[in-house]
Amino acid sequence: MIARRLAALRAGSWLVVAAGTLGAYLVLAALGVPAAMIFAALAAGIAFAFARPDRLLVGRRSSGVAQALIGVSLGAFVNASALGAVGSEWLAVLLVTFGALVVSLAIGVLLQRATSMNAATATLGAVPGGAVGIVAMARELGGDDRLVAFSQYLRVLVILLITPAAAALAFPATHDASRAVVAATPGLSAWALTIALAAAGWLAGRAIRLPAASLLGPLALTSIASLLAPGAGIAVPPVLLELAFALVGLDVGLRFTRQTVLEARALLTALLVALAALLLSSFALALALAAATPMSLLDSYLATTPGGFTVVAAAASDTGADTALVVGVQSIRMLVMVALAPLAVRMTVGLLEREQARARCRVSAPVAGIAGATRQDAGTRWGG
Repeated sequence: MIARRLAALRAGSWLVVAAGTLGAYLVLAALGVPAAMIFAALAAGIAFAFARPDRLLVGRRSSGVAQALIGVSLGAFVNASALGAVGSEWLAVLLVTFGALVVSLAIGVLLQRATSMNAATATLGAVPGGAVGIVAMARELGGDDRLVAFSQYLRVLVILLITPAAAALAFPATHDASRAVVAATPGLSAWALTIALAAAGWLAGRAIRLPAASLLGPLALTSIASLLAPGAGIAVPPVLLELAFALVGLDVGLRFTRQTVLEARALLTALLVALAALLLSSFALALALAAATPMSLLDSYLATTPGGFTVVAAAASDTGADTALVVGVQSIRMLVMVALAPLAVRMTVGLLEREQARARCRVSAPVAGIAGATRQDAGTRWGG
């Protein structure tokens, strides 16, 4: 009887969370907010966690399923048309992308030294791209995924607010703006293909001990499949993708506490300063890309904007930029960030830990020397 009552209460709680998520999603979607489901689920999860702490958590398997579906959706961006739009400028694009990753890691290190965040949390929060993927793998890499989510979605929100206005004011439309990217609606076969790629990629990632295997395994397998079979038309059905976004948002939101919110509020100023530095460095990279290639400054600016994929694509269409080129470069940036983040973050954390260990050794050595001298002096006095 008690078990049934607890099960009923748990089911009722999930219904409340689901209803709250759906309601928030409808409002945000009506306002045109990109990635509305993630923001809605995050907000609903936090609200429920405050009202009923320690009542609900997303299970590890459900979280893994969400990551696998997101991995497939990210891998689907790797296609011949997107890469073909980059064309002969691929080397410059890769160099700029790696430059953005290095800059973000440096900003993360400075954040770690200036705040209470650990190295993994600070560096993951500063990675400019693939916010959903970064948040999904944060816990496995030793970061606090709640603070990583706060950092990542603060970046997305700021870019959402400033990019369309900045692009429209600085680069008024001067030519045809009808080249928007239109995604095809997946058919029923997309369900089977998505599930097969997610499951096979997850298993393969675990077999080769890939970090964040549930995300990176499907991402790698789908990327390969997209390139080898460009006509397959790999696309995650919207219902599955929105479900994955909801699970990721709830997984993070339901584990928020009042202490986490206080920590996030205390970090806000430092995060905004770090974001300003990231935006300025991205514009510097855009200037370099425009100088080194035939790309216009508008195209390079939108292509190097650190995040907000859908916002950037819409701004490219509205301002008359080369939308295919912008989407191609953004796809490469997003994939590089998500794929290399585990290795880059672990290397950065390892360097910081070795630096801290050397610092402790330098501090402890003089102390040990003083203690030894004191013991020797005491022995001399007693022995004399």
